[in-house]
Amino acid sequence: MIFAVEFMQKHVQMTGSEWMRKLFAGERDFSRTKIIGENIVLEHMQRINDYLTMSNLESEPLIFDLADISGVQAPHIYAPHTRARGVRALNVNFSYGFLSDSDFGPYKNPNGSDTRSRMAYATLDNAVMRNVKLNSAYVRGISLRYTDLSGSDMTGVKDLETSPTAGLAIYQGLIADEPVKQIIARKIGLGKQ
Repeated sequence: MIFAVEFMQKHVQMTGSEWMRKLFAGERDFSRTKIIGENIVLEHMQRINDYLTMSNLESEPLIFDLADISGVQAPHIYAPHTRARGVRALNVNFSYGFLSDSDFGPYKNPNGSDTRSRMAYATLDNAVMRNVKLNSAYVRGISLRYTDLSGSDMTGVKDLETSPTAGLAIYQGLIADEPVKQIIARKIGLGKQ
């Protein structure tokens, strides 16, 4: 079955340096990529942001579907419209980042199943994440201190109750199912303790 083989493909591994070279050469699709080795992103954040700011990310977004970007340290990242369905983003740091209109929702596999995004212990403090799709993501221990999630979709997120700071985020117009709304209400002191 061709679809099964395509779905089972391993990650293509690349270092942060290789990722930067490909990004600056115009590549946008990093699906099924695993960034390994040194974390060069942090030390080159200004150069990366200058490049991304001049790019048309709405029509040519960064794509990280089924990628593994765990451990990437990219505070202040400018990456609106990013598509990262089914991404593995454990212990990333995108604090103060601009990720509005991005999609971290589930990846629809050819066999009809979903691969959920995993963002456990991600740091998104003070980030602007308006209209972001986080639906069905695993978010154990995620830090959302003062994060703007206005209009975002958090329907079906898992383990939000383990977030130490979920109550300090901005949630105007948030799309969420009742269990998620109850967790948020408890965290900001609006619900029963």
